[in-house]
This record gives sequence, C-alpha cells and structure tokens, in this order.
Amino acid sequence: MINKVILLGRLGGDAEVSHYDSGRSQAKFSMVTSRRFKTKDGEDREDSQWHNVIIWGNADRLDYIPEVFKKGKMVYVEGMVKYRAYEPEPGNKRYFTDIDASWPHGVLKVVSSQNSENSMQSTQNAGGSTSTPPQEIDVEKDIPTVDFGDLPPVE
Repeated sequence: MINKVILLGRLGGDAEVSHYDSGRSQAKFSMVTSRRFKTKDGEDREDSQWHNVIIWGNADRLDYIPEVFKKGKMVYVEGMVKYRAYEPEPGNKRYFTDIDASWPHGVLKVVSSQNSENSMQSTQNAGGSTSTPPQEIDVEKDIPTVDFGDLPPVE
C-alpha cells in the first residue's frame, strides 16, 4: 500500500523545533498550497489549502530547520499523511491531519524565498544531509513524475 504526499507551496510561518527528554526532536511548520481556476461565470478564483508538516529526528539533525525554513519561502515536501486525535476534556475529541516528512520517507527542499533570489537555500533528503538546490524549480523538469502504472498489484 502507498501513503505518499507531494506538496509545493509557501511557508505560513517560521519553522519551530521542540526537543524531548528522550533525545528526539520534532520540527513543524505550516504551509499553503493553492490552485487558480475560473468559475463557470468566468471569474478568477483561488483555492488555498493549509497543511501541517512535522519532521521527527535526533536533536542535532533538526536544529538547522528554523534557520532555513522561514515564513514566505517556497518549499517542496514529500511525506506521508498521518491522522491523530486527542481528547483535551471528556466528550471533546479533536482531530488533526499532519504530513510526516521524517526520515526515511520524507524530503524537504527550500525552492526559493519570497523576496530574494539570493537567499540561503537548503535541501534535506531522507538521510538528513544538506545541499544547495537550484534557485528556481521547474515543476515539469525538476520534480520527477511518478508512474503509478508500474506498481505491483494489490493482493
């Protein structure tokens, strides 16, 4: 079975990292994706969707994220959908949907900043290493296409 999400959008705020006594850390940020379309009346519209992205890892592997993942930057995220629920008080259950971009299935790339083409840029692949990606991304050329026809049959 497959649980894979690919997002290309802008950060809604600066990323934050929380450290836990277990030695693990969690980075998180929100991002927005949008699509433009015309209504049947010919009116231009935009539909925006907000996504919560989380990344789990060892404390020292996530410390660079708040320095690089700043509000307004265009980011590319690969991860998986995770649903969670908690009940802060009896009878009041709350549900959340997160995109988990943790190793080994996650990929994080800063594609460009909102205001500066010469800003610092970084990539985190599944192994957590960093490199410098291209200044701008050509979705057709730089992001690989997944051919779902090559998947094995579900038994």
